[in-house]
Amino acid sequence: VGALRANLAVSDDDIEAMGLPSRQHHRRQPLPPPTESLTLQASSLHPLELQASVRLPSYGHPLHSPTRKAYHGFTLRYRKADDAEWQQVYTTRLRLRLTLDASYGGRSVTLTAAWINPRLQHGPWSNEVEVLVNP
Repeated sequence: VGALRANLAVSDDDIEAMGLPSRQHHRRQPLPPPTESLTLQASSLHPLELQASVRLPSYGHPLHSPTRKAYHGFTLRYRKADDAEWQQVYTTRLRLRLTLDASYGGRSVTLTAAWINPRLQHGPWSNEVEVLVNP
């Protein structure tokens, strides 16, 4: 195969007719931002720990979410009920365990998430979920 591609006496049309890869290297285009929204589920585990899991809306269980080549992972935004500024975390998994500091204990936290591509561009944000953090 390599000898045929390296032999310039064999034309590009002949190489394509044999079903071999072209000599021309085509540059891949960067992946666009994701267009699908995700479904976010969150729960309070141990004191000051939250677990967030994501999935596509058409699938019932977070572990059965299909792999998409355009998705590198997801970004999770969270904030206390009275804060105006969001905190942000990136992950390449479908589940994320978040350990919070003591100021979050016994308070309500709002979470939202979005898929990200390999260039860390996010898609549409999910539904907002409110969770009470165990003190």
